[in-house]
Amino acid sequence: MLYSEFMKPRAKYQDVKSVIIDFDSVICGRESMDLLFDELLRDESAASRQSLVAEVQRITSLGMEGEIGFAESLSLRLGLLPRRPVDLPTVVDRIRKNLSVSFVANFSSWEPSKISVISSGFRELIGPPLTEIGIPPERIHCNELVIDESGIIRGVKTDNPLCRNGGKVEAARSLALPRKIVMVGDGYTDWQVAESGQADYFFGYAEFVRRKSILQRANEILTDFSQLANLIDLT
Repeated sequence: MLYSEFMKPRAKYQDVKSVIIDFDSVICGRESMDLLFDELLRDESAASRQSLVAEVQRITSLGMEGEIGFAESLSLRLGLLPRRPVDLPTVVDRIRKNLSVSFVANFSSWEPSKISVISSGFRELIGPPLTEIGIPPERIHCNELVIDESGIIRGVKTDNPLCRNGGKVEAARSLALPRKIVMVGDGYTDWQVAESGQADYFFGYAEFVRRKSILQRANEILTDFSQLANLIDLT
């Protein structure tokens, strides 16, 4: 069932104190890694771009459905990155333009201390747009790129738990957020946060991507962030 934005808050969610939100295909309508590949492939032929981006999306989907582990998914995608200097500001600008309109509109009335973002994306890409709309940097948890002196991406920092299988679970545990907690996301690693006991509820987000196997596990299905605000007091 999809809930309308006029839905009244449910009693069972009135005691929620914290919300964790995924970024890719949730706060942002595109996968940030897809946008990164788009920039790195700007000088390639259309056919070459389409082929490589399609492969990246295929691997992403396998990971989001839980068919391969996240560490494998990340490694495979990073291995496909073209070895050329990256123009990070261009990618950040494209991410900024793809932010969910409903998230930006609703967040302005929320209490930032109730919101945390846990993403497998990269701080260099998603950090700037999120801080610009008012999310404190210390509430943004994501991977970090390793970029050499020539501007070429060489990988990610391996001491960050988010680059490993179960990374979101580990990150959520380390935050020790006030309970009860809602996890909002579109993929298997988001559901794992609730399944592991690090969140009390899982809300599947389906504005941009609908994965049936994930939505079937959700306590609620959202297609707009105003629906989240109507289920939980975030002011």
